[in-house]
Amino acid sequence: MEEVQVHCCSRGTVNCHGRPGRNHATTATGIPGGPALPIIDVTLIDGRPPALKAEFIRELTDAAERVLGVPRASIRVLLRELPPENWGVGGEPKSQAPR
Repeated sequence: MEEVQVHCCSRGTVNCHGRPGRNHATTATGIPGGPALPIIDVTLIDGRPPALKAEFIRELTDAAERVLGVPRASIRVLLRELPPENWGVGGEPKSQAPR
């Protein structure tokens, strides 16, 4: 099974880890103290086709828009891909781990 790490950051709210969000200067409204610009930062093992990644970005954006109630245009999704040899599980690179 493959791991996918998702990190959410937003200023002035509780982030997805249940802790106060990071202090980002950009807000969804552009108004100081307004709702923060949501940034969804996903790290995953590389190798997925572009169409699947595009669908994933759309689905994450849909969820953030629905749950957070922020304008769609303010939502940022970052996909960071790592080669399996740079992802360790149980002391072994994912490229060498049994599937």
